[in-house]
Amino acid sequence: MIAPQLWRRIGLGLLIVAGCARQPAGKAVDSAKGRAADSSKTSLPSGTREGHSITISFMAAEGPDRPVGFEITGVNLSEFGGSDLEALPDDTWTRVFRVEVAGNDSGASGELPPLAGSYRLEAGRIQFRPRYPLELGLGYKVSFHPNRLALLRGSRAETTESAESASDEVIIATFKLPKPASTPTTTVTQVFPSAKLLPENQLKFYIRFSAPMSRGEAYQRVRLLDSEGRIVDLPFLELDEELWDPSFTRLTLLFDPGRIKRGLRPREEFGAVLEEGKSYTLLVDRDWPDAAGNPLREGFRKNFEVAPPDVEQPDPDDWTLELPRTGTTEPVRLLFPEPLDHAMLLRVLAVYDSDEHGVPGQITIGPEETSWIFTPDIPWRPDKYAIFVQTDLEDLAGNSIARMFDVDLLEPISRQLKAETVMVPFRVRSEE
Repeated sequence: MIAPQLWRRIGLGLLIVAGCARQPAGKAVDSAKGRAADSSKTSLPSGTREGHSITISFMAAEGPDRPVGFEITGVNLSEFGGSDLEALPDDTWTRVFRVEVAGNDSGASGELPPLAGSYRLEAGRIQFRPRYPLELGLGYKVSFHPNRLALLRGSRAETTESAESASDEVIIATFKLPKPASTPTTTVTQVFPSAKLLPENQLKFYIRFSAPMSRGEAYQRVRLLDSEGRIVDLPFLELDEELWDPSFTRLTLLFDPGRIKRGLRPREEFGAVLEEGKSYTLLVDRDWPDAAGNPLREGFRKNFEVAPPDVEQPDPDDWTLELPRTGTTEPVRLLFPEPLDHAMLLRVLAVYDSDEHGVPGQITIGPEETSWIFTPDIPWRPDKYAIFVQTDLEDLAGNSIARMFDVDLLEPISRQLKAETVMVPFRVRSEE
């Protein structure tokens, strides 16, 4: 929120006082240097037209930090009926008083569409209130054609005739609502997998943030560096829709599968992204804006080395159980001989009792994602239990319990399961 004293310092306003003498059609003027007026100037231009000073400014704010639209003063409106003007179609209004996002310098009839909103006459002022609130940090361009005012009473033919008139004039003012100063607070809290030794056919990274992030920045803000600090060219699959969780605090970053799977053209032409025996750095840029538009508090680096490719599927027969005791809320631990997919470990395993009722509790993932730890909300009973595991659970290379990610057609397929789940039964230990 911008403090009231800041508005007094910058002027509510940031208002533009612009006047114009007669100019050729389509020319945007101010009384200073014949250019579009700019709200960033400290010395505001002023002028008159036919005895009236024409001012384009922000409309009064509903609160101390946010104006609600734009208004034009200094125009004689005595011959206009307010209710009749307000009922005019938008495309008629925008020929006279047009507001658009700044960034187009071609004049009032440029390519950017006008903002949707409503027009009204209020105490000798023409006011425009946009349908959606004005955004902090975003620039706006306001264009006003004084000579077209009388045409608001006429037909579309008259409006067209005026638009082509040699005496047509346009006053342009630009505005920008300053963003409040803020201290960056968002950080990268973790990158998964957390291990420092990853397989050559590593499939993905998960990047977790402490607060929601902006979208559309990922592929410009994350880079992969080799051991010499050089940027690896196009290592990731760049999707039109970035893979965020619903809270926009976890990004899934996929390596290009075409450079993982054997026999595909990208791998044959450009090679694998990661090479066994080499070291790399995943670099997250500090300038990546969070959802509030602020940069990260600091950048993030994950250094890792590359092991041989993982060509084996996860096998529940290789897993080890550490059992809790009856009557306690000690956790049951499931230990893996290799790291597994962190996000999936939180989602695809669950504990059930002998009546097939789900056991409520909390899941944590052990160091380097080599263990799954379940702590029940209520003490264990002397009963049979089972951990149900969905067979799409993957290792770091995308190999699941059900199938391999990268299949060599010249080798026999080791295992494919049609079942959607596998069961890991256990019985809690008796009290000692």
